[in-house]
Amino acid sequence: MFESARSIISWLGDCAKIKTSLQVLTLQRETGKVMVKRQRTAFPPNFLHSLDGSHMMMTAIACKEAGLSFAAMKNPNSTLLRSKWTPIPIPHRTILEPQGQDLDYINIAHSHLLHYDWAKLDKLLTKSNSLRVKHFLLKLQNDYVISLKLFKWIELHNPSLLTLETNSIILDILTKNRKFVSAESILKKIIGSCSCDVNHHSKLFDAVIHSYRMCDSTPRVFDALFKMYAQMK
Repeated sequence: MFESARSIISWLGDCAKIKTSLQVLTLQRETGKVMVKRQRTAFPPNFLHSLDGSHMMMTAIACKEAGLSFAAMKNPNSTLLRSKWTPIPIPHRTILEPQGQDLDYINIAHSHLLHYDWAKLDKLLTKSNSLRVKHFLLKLQNDYVISLKLFKWIELHNPSLLTLETNSIILDILTKNRKFVSAESILKKIIGSCSCDVNHHSKLFDAVIHSYRMCDSTPRVFDALFKMYAQMK
């Protein structure tokens, strides 16, 4: 609905100037008029803090269900001293670097893809594997358009190559570029295919956590994940 906190504050500030009859309160007041300046100053930040608290609670619940420890710090003054602040560590998982034939395959396939030579890519598909696909997507992650085209091409021709790790990588790429519709479409397929398998959901969350560092991702990927679970619950 809004693109930034500043937009929300501005909109709520306008709303704060309007008298409503949603509640009946008995208060001692200095004047019968609405104090516009005070309303604009107090209401927006308090409302935003309530949203922050709700979002943090949802995150903590999701982490608990996934067996993760959750810790966070709320700073009321919007100032953090870097020397005294330690961020929540995200587990780091590395994947084998491509060597020899794997590296040659990725470079050749990358060249074909940049030229949209799908005929040559079709021939290479029979020699592909999940490791090559993961590195291929990581190599393309700065271009979400071509990354998504590659993902859809593999999904059409050989979907068995798309593991939870490759799916989480494309989710990182899309959400980092705010392509939420495409990300939610992929998430819906992943979650819907094994909606009754609790282990599958845990593995998906684990894959997203561990691809977070590899793709230099943003918290938006978790927002998209939680939103999809909430819609499908």
